[in-house]
Amino acid sequence: MLMTAVMMAILLITPNSTALLAIVLILAGFFLNIGWSGFTSFAMNITTNSTYPFAISIINSGGNLGGFFAQLIVGALLDATHNYTVAFSYFVLILVLAFFILLTLTEFKPAVEPRKDEAVKVETAAE
Repeated sequence: MLMTAVMMAILLITPNSTALLAIVLILAGFFLNIGWSGFTSFAMNITTNSTYPFAISIINSGGNLGGFFAQLIVGALLDATHNYTVAFSYFVLILVLAFFILLTLTEFKPAVEPRKDEAVKVETAAE
């Protein structure tokens, strides 16, 4: 997440070069998507097999809400300032804030469910 913020900050100072802008945007997207596995594995560590689907649905819903509201906020920033630097600075600010929030999370031991498989009893018929 921090590397995504760094790439977005670099985007703010990147000269008007199509190839360089493409590289910076591709790297920003790459680093942004690397973080997804951390979010899903965090839920795996604090839930059980039966509660994980609900936990990941909450995480996914939060991500979707963030994607929805980010567009509205950036649109409002662009309408108010007519400046893309302000819009990308908003992304950098939110990513750095999210990074510091992630630092406050504590890692849990994975939840272990008791085994449910029982030994099959074989009955032999007495003759």
